[in-house]
Amino acid sequence: REATIACIGPTTAATARALKLDRPWMAAPLLLASPVLFLLSSETMTEPLFALAFATALRLHFEGRLTAALAVASLLPTLRPEGFFLCAVWALYDRRPRSLLLAVGTAVWVISAWILSGDPLYLWHHWPWSTGHRQPFSALAILRYPLVLPLIAGPFLVPFVVLGALSSWRERWRLPLILVGTSLILYTALNALGLFDAGGRSRLIAPVAPALALFALRGWRGKLSLPICALSFAFAFGAVDLSPTNRDWRAFRATI
Repeated sequence: REATIACIGPTTAATARALKLDRPWMAAPLLLASPVLFLLSSETMTEPLFALAFATALRLHFEGRLTAALAVASLLPTLRPEGFFLCAVWALYDRRPRSLLLAVGTAVWVISAWILSGDPLYLWHHWPWSTGHRQPFSALAILRYPLVLPLIAGPFLVPFVVLGALSSWRERWRLPLILVGTSLILYTALNALGLFDAGGRSRLIAPVAPALALFALRGWRGKLSLPICALSFAFAFGAVDLSPTNRDWRAFRATI
């Protein structure tokens, strides 16, 4: 898990370099200033691994290695359910025969499960479609993820993320903006409809944190980079220590 987190930062920085952003190295600290992603660095969850694959696919895409980017992106459905939706949206964005590569990861996954289990519908039969706990519909749930954006991107970085996203609607930047929007819409809908118990959790947007870091770097303004980064890291550390879901402090206290 530590190796995964350690690789996401340099990969995001390489993407910023491919996009010819100023100070591309700053993409790494901006990424790790995300409180949710920082919290997950001590967990064995799937979000950091998804974020690494997502960052790698974006890097390959913006470096011009489009076939390799699609091949890596095809692995996203094997890591988290939203990978299916992101691959579908990516295929619509690409609209070329090569976009069929986005189905390779899922095909290999299905065939491998079939060979190992003997059940051609193994994934269908064992997929956690529902937790069995549904919440009533709430219109306020539509605002869930915009309200928790400070926990996803960092409270001191939100203005830069928003500014960078708004200024990124151009051919070269359109893809990450569309993919982030897809994740936000998907989980907002799940949360509003109460389809899954985990539908409102902030960590579900952590997989697209590399794109948010790129938006923050794109929208960066002013000369207060060091104080803002210091405040962001301080908040991330504090959020991790105060989080009731963090197991590290419990293990530490148990040894005292």
